[in-house]
Formats: sequence, structure tokens, C-alpha cells
Amino acid sequence: MQPGAIVQTVQPESPAARAGIMPGDAIVRIGRKRIMDILDYMYLTAAPTISMEIDRAGRLFNVRVSKQEEGESVGIVLEDELVDGIRRCRAKCDFCFLDQMPRGYRETLYVKDDDYRLSFLHGNFVTLTNLDDEDWTKIRKMHLTPMNISVHATNPRVRRQILKNPQSERILDDMKRLAKWGIEMHTQIVVQPGLNDGEELDRSIREIAAFYPDVLTLSVVPVGLTKWRDSCNPVYPVTREMALETIAHVKGYQRMFEEDLGFPFVYLSDEYYLLAGHPFPPHAHYGDYPQLENGVGLCRLLITEFNRRRRYLPSELDKPRRVLLVTGASGGQVLPSIVERLNQIHNLEVRLVVVPNDFLGHSVTVAGLLGGRDMLAAMQRAGEADAALIPAVSLREGDDAVFLDDFRLDDMRKALPFPVIPTDGRGAALIAAVLGRPLQSWRVAA
Repeated sequence: MQPGAIVQTVQPESPAARAGIMPGDAIVRIGRKRIMDILDYMYLTAAPTISMEIDRAGRLFNVRVSKQEEGESVGIVLEDELVDGIRRCRAKCDFCFLDQMPRGYRETLYVKDDDYRLSFLHGNFVTLTNLDDEDWTKIRKMHLTPMNISVHATNPRVRRQILKNPQSERILDDMKRLAKWGIEMHTQIVVQPGLNDGEELDRSIREIAAFYPDVLTLSVVPVGLTKWRDSCNPVYPVTREMALETIAHVKGYQRMFEEDLGFPFVYLSDEYYLLAGHPFPPHAHYGDYPQLENGVGLCRLLITEFNRRRRYLPSELDKPRRVLLVTGASGGQVLPSIVERLNQIHNLEVRLVVVPNDFLGHSVTVAGLLGGRDMLAAMQRAGEADAALIPAVSLREGDDAVFLDDFRLDDMRKALPFPVIPTDGRGAALIAAVLGRPLQSWRVAA
């Protein structure tokens, strides 16, 4: 374990700067508490005066940090959120995406995180199967709400069969404990055909909904499978027929919950509608899009945001502009009508480049899981352009712009004779990237 929470930057003239704390220092303790993560840091620096034990190049000393105003920030940015490392997953789900990755790529691709702290901080879904008493105490004491829970099945036998972890059987008790403490939850079920669908899905929906209002939402997601499953136990994909059946079945629950609760409560991920070739629900169905990062409502939101701005599109551009709009197979089902409208603008030519996912397999259709080499090959086949817009979500967050297949954005740009621009595939940002300038209307500010 590293000596403490490493200080990345110190804001000038902040309480930390006045106390003499410097970048590179390690905060070992605040008061008597050893710092294990950013949550400890945030919780313990809320006081007006803070005593810190600092490790500077192996030398320990104490500093006293005093705030001049109530609510003032200490002025420190930490290098890592998790000082003690990521909590690893103890489940062994047959549909685990990391077990379906090809070998030989960067080590971080194979880290199975299941960390309740990342659930609170970033919305990651966790199974609650690797928590000890100290973790539960921290959740209660710091009131870490909301949390995102991968339930998959409320039937203890079925959940253990999916997760292959004895602690997985107590999911309802764990959720009761969180509800008792006032911890709100978003939940998900990844459907594995033949195991947690049908009657088991019915049971899970009913038993999870019984926790409302402590459980805020439930999403149902089809299992995702790559071509690299040779060493994995057999898992059957969700077919078009299954998707149609699930949409029709879940719609009955949605109507019931809308009558009882005022909103659908259980949502299907976009993949179900794409698999089935079924229209997406209307914008109002998704409310404030509470599970957008889980692929619930992304397509509807894109369509809605574009349609709200289409009346403000220019009739022409000042000079010709040719743009490649790069996406995955799912985007290839959603974007054609948007591209058709954009191509009505004089001097603008938008070509939709739908990239087959050779890296993970053609059953993987979302843009965020595209490999850089697959995109490069598709753009080279597409021909000349003034710019290519690629999905920003396909790049790893942080300073290193690298794709899932370890191909770097810099290398992609060197291989192409036109600019490559990572783009947020939504609303005003997408339109601005296509046009090469912001959409000129205060009424449609992003």
C-alpha cells in the first residue's frame, strides 16, 4: 500500500497552501483516521480545522490546516481516488465482459472492479458480494447515496447460480439494510436467457419494485457476448424474438407502475429495441434519464435533442465541408434520418461510416466498444473528407487517448490525411462538430 493519499495539486492561497502542503506529499492520516480513499478525505476535511499527518519523501510531520470561511475548500486535488486500490469482484458470472476480452492488451482491461465507492462516486454497478463490516459501517456513516446495484435475480438460488458466490444469496437482506439507512438505489438485471428471464424476471421485478421509493429505478439489459468466449461456459444470446417478447411483457409492468407510481420504474435498455427493430418509447417515458450511462434512453435522447435543434440548422455553409460520421452498428440504425436531414444543408456532405466490430465480434454493436483499428480501416475505405467525427466514448478517459484495442488516437491521426475529432454524440455538440462551428441560436444552447 502506498504511504497515503498522494497530493496532485494544491490551489494557491488555499488553506492547504497556507499550511505548507505541497504536490507529491502523502496524507497519511487526518486526525487519527488513516486515509483509504477520497471519501475519507472529503468526510474528514469538512471541519473548520484539520490536523494532518504528512509523509514527504519518507519524513513524517504534522500540519494544521485552518479554513478562513465556512465551507471553504482545503484546496487539494488527490492523485488517486482509491488509496487502498480497487475492490475486486468476487463473483464469477459467465457473462462477465472482462472474461470475454482477448488476451494480451493493457492490464487495466482485465481488472474486475466491484467497488461500492465507485458506485457512489461514478455510478458503477456493484454486486455487494465483497463488503465486510467496516465497509457497511462506512456506507451508513457517510450516507453514500445513491448506489447502483447489480441484482440480476432476487431468487437466492438463481442469483448464486449467476454470480457463483455464496454471499450473493443475501441480496434482499442487503437491500433492506441499505433502505433502512436511507440509501437510495438504482438497480439492474442483466438477462441471461434460460436462467433469469421468464418467471424469474417477473419475480425479480416484483420484489425489487417492493423497495420503492428506496429503489428508484430498475433497468433490464440483455447479456452482451463477444467472439472471445472459447474458455467460457455457454451463454445464449438474446434473439430478436426474445427481445420482442420482453418488450411486450415489460410494457405491462410499465403501465402498472405508471398508474401506481406515476412513472415506469422498470426500463429496458436501448439494445432491446434495436434487437427487436422496435420503436423507442417517447421522450417522456424516460423522465430525467436516470440510467442513461447504462444504455437506457441514449438513442431517444439523441433523437430528441437533434429534433429540438433541427429548425435552427443553417440552410447552407459558407464553403463545402465533407464529414465522416463514425459509429457502431447500433448507431447505424439510429443515425440515418439525422444524416439525411444534415445533408439537406447546402455545401455539407455527411457520410455515415458504420464500423463492424471485428475486434470483439459483430454481435457487439455499441460505439463505445469499437476498436481503433476497426475505425481506422473503415475510415480509410470511406475516402476523402475534411474531418472525421469518432465517438468520444470509445476512448479511455484521462490523459492517454487510447482505444479498447490499445490503438492510440495519435496513431490514428497520423494514418489519415484529415482531422479526427472525438465527439460527444448528442445534440448541440454533435451538430457543432458536423458543421465545424456552434449552432447559432441562444435558444438551443447545449
